[in-house]
Amino acid sequence: ETVDNPNRTNFNRIRSQNSNLPRKTMPPNINGSNSNDFSNGGEAESPSTTDRNCHTTDNDDEVNEGEVTRVAMRIAMSAFAKLEAQSSGLSEFEIMQYYIELCPYVSKDSPAMEAALKGIKEVTQLSKEKINNVQRSIDVTEKDALSRKLNFQKKSVPKKKKRGLISGIFCVLGYIVRTMMLDAPLALCFAAYLGAVWTHRLHTMYLGPQILALEWDDERSFDETTYYKRVCDASDQSAFLGEELFLSEDATPEEAYEHQLIHGMTVFPSVLTDETATNLRDFIISRNHNLTEAESIYVIEGDNRFSFGLGTEEPSVAKAMTELATNERFKPALEKILGRNPALIEMTAITSTYGAVAQYWHDDVIATASAMQFGRAFGPSYSIFVQLQNTTKEMGATQGCPGTHFCATGSMEKFCDRNGIQLVGKDGYWKAGDGMLMNMNVWHRGHAHIDPEGADRVMLILTFVPRPRTHAESRQMSQGITFSLRWDMWGHTLYDLADANKRMTQPWATLRALGLYKPQDVDWGIDFVTSGSHRIASEDNGFRPDELEEYLEEGGFELLPKFLHGEIGDEDGWEEYYLSTVIRCEDFFKKANVIALVAYCILQVIVLIFSLIFTRGSKATPFRRYWWAAIRLLITHGIIYGLYKAALSHVDNTQWARDIVAKRRYTNPFIFEDLLYDGPSVYPHREDILVETKYKLASLAMYNDFIMAHPGNREWKKLLKTTAPLYVSYAGLPKVFREQLSDYMVSIMESQERRFLFQSGQTHWIKMYRDDVLDYSTRQLKIHSNPVLHHVHRELEFIISELRTGHLREKVMTHYDFLPYLAEFSDRLLDLQSEVKVDVDLQLMYELQSGEAAPKPRSIKLLHRWIQLSPPKSNSRFVRRKPNLKVGRLPMEPEPGAWRTVGDIIEARWKGKSKSGPKWYYGELLDVHSNGWHKVKFGDERVLNVKPEAIRAYLPFHERESLDVLIGEEYEGATVVRQNGDDTVDLVTLEGESLTSIPITHVRRFYTKKKKRQK
Repeated sequence: ETVDNPNRTNFNRIRSQNSNLPRKTMPPNINGSNSNDFSNGGEAESPSTTDRNCHTTDNDDEVNEGEVTRVAMRIAMSAFAKLEAQSSGLSEFEIMQYYIELCPYVSKDSPAMEAALKGIKEVTQLSKEKINNVQRSIDVTEKDALSRKLNFQKKSVPKKKKRGLISGIFCVLGYIVRTMMLDAPLALCFAAYLGAVWTHRLHTMYLGPQILALEWDDERSFDETTYYKRVCDASDQSAFLGEELFLSEDATPEEAYEHQLIHGMTVFPSVLTDETATNLRDFIISRNHNLTEAESIYVIEGDNRFSFGLGTEEPSVAKAMTELATNERFKPALEKILGRNPALIEMTAITSTYGAVAQYWHDDVIATASAMQFGRAFGPSYSIFVQLQNTTKEMGATQGCPGTHFCATGSMEKFCDRNGIQLVGKDGYWKAGDGMLMNMNVWHRGHAHIDPEGADRVMLILTFVPRPRTHAESRQMSQGITFSLRWDMWGHTLYDLADANKRMTQPWATLRALGLYKPQDVDWGIDFVTSGSHRIASEDNGFRPDELEEYLEEGGFELLPKFLHGEIGDEDGWEEYYLSTVIRCEDFFKKANVIALVAYCILQVIVLIFSLIFTRGSKATPFRRYWWAAIRLLITHGIIYGLYKAALSHVDNTQWARDIVAKRRYTNPFIFEDLLYDGPSVYPHREDILVETKYKLASLAMYNDFIMAHPGNREWKKLLKTTAPLYVSYAGLPKVFREQLSDYMVSIMESQERRFLFQSGQTHWIKMYRDDVLDYSTRQLKIHSNPVLHHVHRELEFIISELRTGHLREKVMTHYDFLPYLAEFSDRLLDLQSEVKVDVDLQLMYELQSGEAAPKPRSIKLLHRWIQLSPPKSNSRFVRRKPNLKVGRLPMEPEPGAWRTVGDIIEARWKGKSKSGPKWYYGELLDVHSNGWHKVKFGDERVLNVKPEAIRAYLPFHERESLDVLIGEEYEGATVVRQNGDDTVDLVTLEGESLTSIPITHVRRFYTKKKKRQK
């Protein structure tokens, strides 16, 4: 195009003559694009360029063949450059033919096409040097385009490929070394520092306040008592034959529920198959011979006894867990007792061999720190003991005292020794695979193995507690439990046992135990961190101060060097040790991060200097790689910091964290309660009827009925069942009939020496006035006379209790709007019930509720025995017929001093500074608390708290009774001459001196222990 072309005029003339000819279009290539895309980066070549390169006509005489050949050569070169970038299946000639047809003046059979094709052949035979020469002859614009399209630099000779592979290997190795030696250590050091900071903040914000809230002391026991400190004797035992504790094969969950509520010990048949029990027993026996000291768990009277924690990695254990958790009798009963999907806190085995002696009588929790006495501060705990072989009495079958799960104190050891029963059925043994569910407050013991021919007694033990509530959980684990569970098995529940092969395998079991991860479709149990904080706060098993010393002697944290271990404090023990360890780690990793970053920067500067020296004069840019090093450092540290912030945000936004900050977790749920009933406080007796106000919460499960299993309440419940159907039959009669029916029930209870005691907001029990008792009796008759109303009223009580003690308890609307409205609604519901006649089958209802044949309808005349009629207006004398049940008789104390009330004159046993032991002192009762403490004002004006077993009713002195009298500041022996009517006595001292009108506050009686009965 740059040389003179004599035929240019011909081309211009041909262009002007044929400007209206249609353009030819190239067929699409295999990639789906038009062939016009070949020459111009995907765009059709401009008409001017095409015309300039391809101007010709059908008149061959006017065409210069040399010009055509040059044009064909240029087209061929462009096409060849494009051909190198295509991966089509067409040949070079086919592609060139399509390309040349872009020129509207070249036909397939013309000399120009032949010349073009000839040019293609010549181009394909050119060497790379000739192609380069041709390429240099093209103008600069086309040269750049062709060089991009040809891209000959991508092709390398074999030697260069070999060198590229080696250099690539060294490059990859360099990346690995740099990552391992620089990037990874910096990232791990930074992650360790942020982990320590996160843990420290977690303790400061949440774990520390939680441990403080979990601490249990006398003050909390005063404020959170829900029952009372019950003193028991042999009359409190509920069963005296082992076979009474075995459920039948067709027992329902409701029957198991009632059985467990009364006895506290229930044997479920066949919770494991014989094959599973045998396989598990073989595994346990084989492990007993290889136990290390660290694996062994303490057992009472441990000689010839073995115990260790189980894990589900053993197939026989996993299968046993699945069978137990899916048993059609045990699973629904356990959930009815403890609530849905209870948490697992123990999974162990105990083996007793021949020669094992009987254990001492014990309960597995501390009565004064358990659900028995503090139902809203501690959760109940239930263990299931599964025998893995047929167990006879001689093999040491478990011995128990049913009914003692209500007992806080008393002479349990004595009467259990005398009346305790071994759990064997009618056949004389406890069958393999049978499991006994036991309330851990029940007194029991492992009996002696005295059968030399008997097999080793192997027993599987699992313990369950209620799963923690999501909102405002106030209950912690009861104290005194051995917590025989491997640390990596914490955090699981009953449903996890049913799928133990998946949910309780590693590494998921460890993540679950640490509270870090669980699948979305499962529930949290009690993780290891939570259980640890519970036990640290109470210095319970596993976290006692003496165990900390043993732990440190064994090396403490295995993964930490000793210089990072914390110090042992004199007061806080485990908590101070953990916190000081975290602080040391935080300080250490903070310094390590600073040193590492400074060293990294210095190293980068040194390498940069050497790079600049050795690359002087070259086009290399060493600064670029160091920018990438800084960016890489920012990316890794940024990701770690982002995860740190995400972890903080996740914890801060959990309901657990919000409850701790708001002081709603593990705190007194009755903190906003006022005095619900005014009157003198009294100390309950087993025969009293208790009207509780501290339970009635859906999550409490069976403990909502715990008070109804109190002996006096059980009698009231029986009477209510038999009387409620009669209340329905009186729905159409005047109101007086229903009122007198209520009066009749109250009179029956009073005739049996029973009081009605109301639980006030300050956890006192207060004797109710009779009018209030009648109102209470009427309400109970209304509720129990209609099953639908009973269910609705129970749900209403759950809602009210949740508002009173749950996470909304401090809200103003709760106390000023919600609670008053619900109380009014409850009253209106019961008032409506009294006016509406219920259309039910009374005979069927009575038979279903009482289990007895329904009585015949009573006549109106029979009601005269219950209704207090006024004497008729006549001169005849009206004599009221006395009922057989002694209705109307004034209640009397079951035994002297049983009905202690504030203001009573009593005697309290107090040792003081007396060397001869405790004495009985005269005093006045100032306060009676349900947790057992009695506030007594003695004669010398001292006020002390005395335990209930150290209180007795005041008895008048009798003649010749020996006692001590206060003379001056010392007590001296004396003998009673007479007791005067003005609370004074006349005495004679041991020296014979007569003393008259001595106030009874100045004398004390001797304390004499009861002598053991001679056999």
